[in-house]
Amino acid sequence: MIKLRTSNASPYGRKVMITILENKLEKNLEILPPVTENPDKGICPENPLGKVPTLILGNGKILYDSAVICEYLDQTALQKLFPKPGPNRWFALRMQALADGIMDAAVLCRMEEYMRPPNFYWEGWVNMQKNKIHQSLEFLEKEIDSFLHPPTIGEFSLGAALGYLNFRFAHDTWYENRPNLKKWFVNFSELPSMKTTEPQD
Repeated sequence: MIKLRTSNASPYGRKVMITILENKLEKNLEILPPVTENPDKGICPENPLGKVPTLILGNGKILYDSAVICEYLDQTALQKLFPKPGPNRWFALRMQALADGIMDAAVLCRMEEYMRPPNFYWEGWVNMQKNKIHQSLEFLEKEIDSFLHPPTIGEFSLGAALGYLNFRFAHDTWYENRPNLKKWFVNFSELPSMKTTEPQD
């Protein structure tokens, strides 16, 4: 039995859950909330960084972050999301890195806009993060024909990233003037593992 400490709102946690579902590991999984019953232990006490997702293996060993967890899970199961050594593997890992970067920037925007006191709001910082997202989406709009089939960890990471943008920043309509990426995401979102893991508070 493996245990996953995660949040339904986390795009990184969603990426791990997608990997679990795609590898049919859900029957051997226990989901734990980010905060334990003992508030003194803080968020995700097994991880020294206090972040989700964190994976607790049957032998008690701990794995983090999401990229490490996903590769571990895929390697121990169906091995379908991480291509074998070669060009496709590097493309998949690069896309995962780009998607994770979109998540990073989006989460920083969320924290700045909804968690920081208004008098400390740093508009320049937020705009910098939004520009990272914008540049990444512009790049991906032109790369759509290079996406791998069947989808890899790269495409699923991107699905989680775009889903988070819809979830937290629906008013920004990231898909405007990006018809290729919008069409891809609409179709990709119909995959069972994507539908099952839609983010929620």
